Amino acid sequence: MPTVLLRLNGMRGPDDEERVRTALLAEPGVYGAVVSCEDGCAEVDIEDDVVSVDRIIEIIETAGFPAVLAG
Repeated sequence: MPTVLLRLNGMRGPDDEERVRTALLAEPGVYGAVVSCEDGCAEVDIEDDVVSVDRIIEIIETAGFPAVLAG
């Protein structure tokens, strides 16, 4: 189960963190998510044969925040 690290823009506080985290955890193939407004990032544990990185980015952007792979 790989961990994907993404950079997010525009989060302002705990409510935004929770919105992104909840959206990610609702997706089949996502087993964990840590979202940090302070660091502007999300660490997402995925089953990569079930969900793609592109889908993870789409979920975050649908929640209202631009996202790109870190590094």
